[in-house]
Amino acid sequence: MIKRLITIFGIIVVLAALYVGAYLPYRKSQLGILALYQIRQAKSVAEIEDRTNIALNYFSPIGQEEITSFITDTLTVIISRLDKTSAVQVAPQLADYLETINESIIKKEKGFNFTKALYALGKMNYFVWIQTNNTDFAAKSENYYQKCLKESPRRVECLYGLFELYGKQKNRSNNTIKVGEEILFYWPTDTEVIKIVNELKNKF
Repeated sequence: MIKRLITIFGIIVVLAALYVGAYLPYRKSQLGILALYQIRQAKSVAEIEDRTNIALNYFSPIGQEEITSFITDTLTVIISRLDKTSAVQVAPQLADYLETINESIIKKEKGFNFTKALYALGKMNYFVWIQTNNTDFAAKSENYYQKCLKESPRRVECLYGLFELYGKQKNRSNNTIKVGEEILFYWPTDTEVIKIVNELKNKF
């Protein structure tokens, strides 16, 4: 009798482990993939949030940060492709939403996904600034890139992101040159950066 109970208990434990460790992550990934498809068809910010929240709110021990990253990247592309009229209203709303869903990752202040989220939010705010001309988003983009580089000084995406951001701003030539020289310190064969840095230096 005892052996039978032990066997039954063992089966229950195995099934529970499979459910939590395999089925839940699999189901969450399915919902995430579906959300990425559906948000491309969405007609409003509210509909986008409804679709993505289904995946984000589905419990799973793993997969939350990965799905958040995919959603952030996808919506950033959408922001970058908005027409200027729509962007003024829609882009800031999407920015607020992306800030919210990345909040738990940012609060950790460590790890690969932390720096990845910093870069993603820097890039997202950059495109919102480009689309709306609201300099508040340029400041946010700069802040995220700088935090990313503080955490990971050689993070190539954040260096190039900051270089592009400064390059688009007026009266930031010195900053552009400084970041460009840092890029060239690590990657001295980047001919495009060499060209831009030299052109800016020749203006002084």
